[in-house]
Amino acid sequence: MPVNNLADFALKLYPNPTNGLVNLQYTLPDKAKGEILLFSIDGKQVGTFDLDKGTNPTVLDISYLPNGLYLYKMTINDKHEASGRVSLMN
Repeated sequence: MPVNNLADFALKLYPNPTNGLVNLQYTLPDKAKGEILLFSIDGKQVGTFDLDKGTNPTVLDISYLPNGLYLYKMTINDKHEASGRVSLMN
């Protein structure tokens, strides 16, 4: 199922910077498979978080990572849909 624009899944990630717990709000269309991929600033993948269908608030725990800047990428049906960065300061 193609996703036509950002309004289709309304991704919000906060607080940023974070102390390790990141609130994530999103809407994932029915029959879609979504995930958040987390990367260190040097491009190494350091986390994968599966997303449930529908409108969902969830908390991502990234407190296991060292302080720093991380990049995230949201994919739906294995297609890149959104990306950004989050700063971790515990």
